[in-house]
Amino acid sequence: YLTDRTVDGIMVQKSTGYGTFSFYAAHPDNLPTWGVDGDSSMSVWELYAVAQLQFNEQWGLDIGGQAFIGDDRSTFDTSYSDPNPNAQYRIDNLWTIYGGLRFSFTQAVALKGIYYYQNNSSEYDSNYYGQQGATSNWQDSQYDGDASAWKAILDINQHLLKFTSLWVEYSHLDEGFYLPYGNVALTLRDTDRWNSKDGGAGFMPGDTDIWRVGALQHWNDKWSTWAYVSQETIDGAGWSSSNYDMGGAEDAKMLQWGIGAEYQYNPNIAFALNYINVDWNSDAENVGYTDEQRIQFRTSVTF
Repeated sequence: YLTDRTVDGIMVQKSTGYGTFSFYAAHPDNLPTWGVDGDSSMSVWELYAVAQLQFNEQWGLDIGGQAFIGDDRSTFDTSYSDPNPNAQYRIDNLWTIYGGLRFSFTQAVALKGIYYYQNNSSEYDSNYYGQQGATSNWQDSQYDGDASAWKAILDINQHLLKFTSLWVEYSHLDEGFYLPYGNVALTLRDTDRWNSKDGGAGFMPGDTDIWRVGALQHWNDKWSTWAYVSQETIDGAGWSSSNYDMGGAEDAKMLQWGIGAEYQYNPNIAFALNYINVDWNSDAENVGYTDEQRIQFRTSVTF
């Protein structure tokens, strides 16, 4: 949830007999909410540290933290000449800490779990959509405060099942939990609905539960294939006219699945062809969530 993206920064890493310790510092300019439209003047520093420990063949532990330190600036434009739907929102600071346990029953079966705790100081301008030249009125956002997320994973490798590996995962994210890369971490891309939900991309618009099952098959030294299916439910993020008397709020639900194949041409070059499909229910489509499909061909070259 925190680091599946590319940033320019400085990283220090140290490996010991107990595990690996990593730290990096960056000054990203492409974060949702802070760097609206890639505005690098949004002076935000990102700090990240993690310890990945392995005590023995069975037990492992991950402990880490991430902090975004801002300067209380925003892209609010009092001239209203080019209002931006994200500009009425700003985050002063945000930090996340997490801890994860890994336990291997055998060399082929492992159970993993991780818990994230997050705190942010965020505001919105209640006068942003007022008359031209109105004085800003910054107030605490509905997402100001604490949020958490967690996941549990059963990982079975191909040595046990012979023809495939199996990955079974359940995840939960609280409403307001912030994803630094935006909701693209959960779907194919940031949707307009999520971008405009009280503060910009990255904040979960409702309590979210996700089931995911994946399988990877290594057929030989050259060929491998994969497939996965995922069901995501966002509480109260949809709308239905049949529930109009109750405000119309319904759960937004998404079914996502994908398949792919990879060919290892030589030790340094590989080719992959993937297909991914995202299908939202009608209650989600009523508020702007859109179905998506993607075909992707990738060439990987290592040196």
